[in-house]
Amino acid sequence: MEASLNTWTIIFLIAALHGLVLAVLFYRKKEGNRASNVLLSIFLALFSLTLIDYVAYWTGYQMVYPHLIRMSNSFTFLFGPVLYLYVISILKPEQLFKKKQLIHFIPFLGLLIVDSPFYILSAEAKIQLVEATRASGEVSPRAMIIALLKILHLSCYSILIMLMVKFEGFRERIKAQEINKYSKQWLAVVGYCFIGFTLSYTSYYVLINTIDFKIEYDYMISFAMTGFIFTVGYLGYVNPNLMVDHEVKPKYDNSNLTDDEAEEYLQKLLQIMESHKLYKEGDIRLKDVAEQLDIASHHLSQVINDKLGHNFFEFINSYRVREARDLLKNPENRDLTILHVAFESGFNNKTSFNRAFKEKVGTTPSKFRDIHINRN
Repeated sequence: MEASLNTWTIIFLIAALHGLVLAVLFYRKKEGNRASNVLLSIFLALFSLTLIDYVAYWTGYQMVYPHLIRMSNSFTFLFGPVLYLYVISILKPEQLFKKKQLIHFIPFLGLLIVDSPFYILSAEAKIQLVEATRASGEVSPRAMIIALLKILHLSCYSILIMLMVKFEGFRERIKAQEINKYSKQWLAVVGYCFIGFTLSYTSYYVLINTIDFKIEYDYMISFAMTGFIFTVGYLGYVNPNLMVDHEVKPKYDNSNLTDDEAEEYLQKLLQIMESHKLYKEGDIRLKDVAEQLDIASHHLSQVINDKLGHNFFEFINSYRVREARDLLKNPENRDLTILHVAFESGFNNKTSFNRAFKEKVGTTPSKFRDIHINRN
């Protein structure tokens, strides 16, 4: 067939180019979690390149540029792992660079190896092979097996991601006071969109084997897939609150708390923190402190935000980091593990401790101790 574009393929091509631009913007994005931004950038780039591959197939341009054939064939085995690692980067960042994560890329590498003999063929040989396949009018058992494996792979990662979001991931980080409702809502959007993407992808193979399939059906399915993916991309980029770890500070325009009352509450708060060291309680909550001070929770939150410029957890962590610094500077504590110091200071785990300490002090707890112990 003669290579040509139509309205649908032009729309998809524009969408793919937009996706690549969005991927670059995410890669260069400084707000939020750097690893998360890079992973989402990779995810958008992979899908955009896949969409370009689809356009080349629909328009016949892959026969004009035969080295585009099967360009994205193995990318399907990357969608799930990359998005899974994106969720990991938010929920359990300490697990992100573990060697065990490499196992997720085995299917991708496997298909890449299987397809490698095709990739090294000459342009003429690729065209002849594709034309012979089309002339037969039959789908090879190999192609069907790979399609089933892709569907199974996407389905498994859809389930895995939703399990992470709904049941496993938030418990630790909510308890450790490192995740807010915006992150929770955001990851739920990511999970549901990926389920939608998986269902759309699956519907193609269901329809093509059950009805008289038309190219317009393929366009509609791909349009749905594009919608799910770009929903994640655009929402993640235009609303930074969806991708930050820090709690958004509330406004108190309608509060009836006077300045004198706020100052009184602040002094009570600072006094009880010094005398009772409430920050050493790993599961301390705003309402717990408010009850001890006999103050309304929303008034205490307002005092911390307006008077100190922090949210509650930042306020608590400032005390914990100070406690940790004192422990780490003491030569008598040189044999204490970093985890022990974290627990003694009130942190629930080593990851939240390292993150908070580095943010406040500018270096890791281990390096901080080495510097001060050696100095003594």
